[in-house]
Amino acid sequence: MSVEGIFKKFDDDIGVDGYYRMFRSKLFPNSTQDSFDGAAYQLQSQIFRKGSSFSRVRRLSVDQASKFVSGEIAIGDFYPPKSHKVEIPQGRFNEANRRVLYVAQHPFVAIAECDVKVGEYFLLGYLKLSVEMRFFRVVPGVNEFTDMVYELLMSPDKKFYPVINKVSDELLRFQGFHGVVYDSVKVSQGHEDPTWGAISSTENIAISGEYIKKTELDVAWLSYCGDGFIPYQHSMFRPLSNKKKNKISCLNFWSNKSLFIAESTREQKRQNLDFQRNKRLLDRGYYTDFNESPIKILIK
Repeated sequence: MSVEGIFKKFDDDIGVDGYYRMFRSKLFPNSTQDSFDGAAYQLQSQIFRKGSSFSRVRRLSVDQASKFVSGEIAIGDFYPPKSHKVEIPQGRFNEANRRVLYVAQHPFVAIAECDVKVGEYFLLGYLKLSVEMRFFRVVPGVNEFTDMVYELLMSPDKKFYPVINKVSDELLRFQGFHGVVYDSVKVSQGHEDPTWGAISSTENIAISGEYIKKTELDVAWLSYCGDGFIPYQHSMFRPLSNKKKNKISCLNFWSNKSLFIAESTREQKRQNLDFQRNKRLLDRGYYTDFNESPIKILIK
């Protein structure tokens, strides 16, 4: 069965359970109610070193932007909200009221995924890993099952989110993995933007909620999205020492233009250098080898 086009538009007649059964039947084609079945399939794993940095974007109202520029901001404002404070909508890899940290390898992708429009304010934060993490990654062309999963993950229809969550929780979530790496639906590989130039990576990363505490804010900017998708930076935020948890410094463009430009340039260069350094070390094999074999038991 060809999987091309199956997940372009959600079919209510098939429903969430019907789509999920497609994946189970692909893994266990001869399964019966009383049978004991086994299956194996190939997934790629992707490791990121401690200190690896990723982009997270949050859209802001004018009131929120004014508040943050004045310094009324905390570390938690750069992270997804907690369910006991705010109702969390269902996302691609999270059920309603379940925290997942969505980040991207490239800031352009993070901005695009967040649907930032011209004339809007947004926070662009760089969050870094405080431990090494391993993620599973589904790539096409391995076998029919992984082709189906890849097509599902690339669906532009948000009505498939419950299906993605069910397939992910039941068939893809393994001990020893911290989340999933997946290609952007909104930015294609090889994309070149008139403002940003060639986009070096279109990877998104979904970090499972229990591992969010293993990340920390590195640096962030509050920006205005101008014509041509050009970000105009208004404020830069950096965390203070560990002794002052949840406290951050705020440097505004209009308060000291020369200092703001110098510090922003320095931080952006540091981000690029850190990215290149971590990439070189990964390529040379400088990372912890995770030896756990991914095994999962399902109940019918």
